[in-house]
Amino acid sequence: MAALQLANASSVFVPNNDDDSGARIRIHQSIQYGAQWAHKFCEEVTHIIVTQDDLDVTVVAKSFPSKQIPKGPVLLRQKWLFECWKSGFLVETHWRRFQVLGSDAIREPGRSIAAPGIDRRANIQGSRADKSLPIANEPDSNVQLRRECGTGPKTLKPKPEGNIDEDPLDIAIKDVQNGAGQHLDSDDSGSDDGAESQLVLNKEHSNGRVPEKAAGFLCMESHDGKTQSENPNAETMQKLQEMAKSYDRTGDRWRPRAFRQAIGKLRKQSELIRTSHQARAVGIGESIALQIEEIVSTGKYRRFEYAHNDPRNQIVKLFMGVYGAGETTAQKWIAQGYRCLAEVYEKADLNANQRVGIEHYDDFQQRIPRSEVEQHAAIVEKALKAADPNLQLIIGGSYRRGSKDSGDIDCIIFMPEAGISHIRSLMLDGVIPGLMVQGFLKVALASGHFSNDDSSKWHGASALPGSNVWRRIDFLFVPWAELGAALIYFTGNDLFNRSIRFLAGKKQMRLNQHGLFKDVMRGRGRQRINDGTLLEGHDEKRIFEILGVPYRLPEERNV
Repeated sequence: MAALQLANASSVFVPNNDDDSGARIRIHQSIQYGAQWAHKFCEEVTHIIVTQDDLDVTVVAKSFPSKQIPKGPVLLRQKWLFECWKSGFLVETHWRRFQVLGSDAIREPGRSIAAPGIDRRANIQGSRADKSLPIANEPDSNVQLRRECGTGPKTLKPKPEGNIDEDPLDIAIKDVQNGAGQHLDSDDSGSDDGAESQLVLNKEHSNGRVPEKAAGFLCMESHDGKTQSENPNAETMQKLQEMAKSYDRTGDRWRPRAFRQAIGKLRKQSELIRTSHQARAVGIGESIALQIEEIVSTGKYRRFEYAHNDPRNQIVKLFMGVYGAGETTAQKWIAQGYRCLAEVYEKADLNANQRVGIEHYDDFQQRIPRSEVEQHAAIVEKALKAADPNLQLIIGGSYRRGSKDSGDIDCIIFMPEAGISHIRSLMLDGVIPGLMVQGFLKVALASGHFSNDDSSKWHGASALPGSNVWRRIDFLFVPWAELGAALIYFTGNDLFNRSIRFLAGKKQMRLNQHGLFKDVMRGRGRQRINDGTLLEGHDEKRIFEILGVPYRLPEERNV
């Protein structure tokens, strides 16, 4: 592996300015590694870096004076830069996750893609000398940006790309999307006795989501939609997904599975499936095939509209939004004749958590802005340092994946060289009581110790000083030896976690929040006979390395 050195690499960024703070960081970092920032395209440019993942090649083409993407330089998403910086070496450019949307059309050497309405035969060379991309503003930095095109040898210029490869994790993600790895629900997700997975399920209930088992792998739909949006059947798949979720809420176990299998079939298609005949030809049952034809031909979906407007379905959804109330509880309340939260609160036999869930229903349903997540975490971190300067915190979940808002606040608590018992004692005996007295923490919803003492959690609610809005907050106590595996597990997303665990299983290994293990023996029904041999638990990057796949930055895990 080559040491990370971008000397002689000249990059044009799309958009090619540093007005945005994120763009400024990317450009400065590239320059610190020796790259040049070209403020206009020229022959020495080796890389075209697209800094917005939702831009496709037709939009990128509009950034160039010729309205075409020039041939020669390699066209990449900014993820390539991120991975180079994180890995410390030049990463191969041909992985699919680095490719710009629609770049299949320009894989052939020498071919360029034109923006809509532009003659593809337009002369690129003639426009390079007198036209340029927008010139970037000078950043507020001591780093002197080298904007001119370099004249040195282009030793790092990539070769023309052939077929775009997928790494094993990309393939595992597709396999899981199509229904593989269903056995992961039972054993590979957590502790042996099921207590931990039950807490995870309770947390899913608290956020108004159907647990994975009940949803027939609802985790498969927890993605940002970017990959699916490239599929010509994306709109159809989205509507079928909504229909499957609707059936989930009614407690149906079989129809959601049929819908998700149909979605898996559509995901494999490169052409739009228009008719029921076409749908049946790819293995989709007659009933769903007819629904697909209706969606494509009319733009409507009567079955979903009926289900969406069904009062019972709306009530189930409402009740499942109560913290501590899953689908079974929601159905029970409906069977008892309750139709609104006020009736449930006044008449149903509720536990303490469910009462809190109703009292603060609106608070818990709100998304939490990223800046507010950071304010909550800052208060917790101050309390950690007061208890022991070595206690540390990482915000996990969707925040770590770069989301602009979160459903709750996951605080991963750890200490260098410390075990779980010491961390738990500091938290439960000192930090948490102190935050309760301070008024920051409002209520404890769950405080778990597990039979093997490998992990602990504390679930509750918090509020910023002067605010009446309660937020869901979780403290996840992690021993130092397991930090890397825990970071993977508590960062998500769900589909990414299921996929990387599935990949580990294919390689005769086992991955959970405690570590990556080999030599795991199983008996009948996949009953685990032994724990296996620990390969790695502390180092997140090392786990990826052992699995034989490039490290994925947290923001790359919104698959």
